[in-house]
Amino acid sequence: PTILRKEERRAYYSALEKADKGDFRALTMLIGKDVERALDLYIETVS
Repeated sequence: PTILRKEERRAYYSALEKADKGDFRALTMLIGKDVERALDLYIETVS
């Protein structure tokens, strides 16, 4: 799972619009970045 921050909302909606038109790059990058940040937080917490 990932956590989308409130300040990323506009970028998320923009990425969704692009994905709806067939271009998934922005959405993939945004979610990938957020998953990476969530994993870093998880690793930091359990270390």
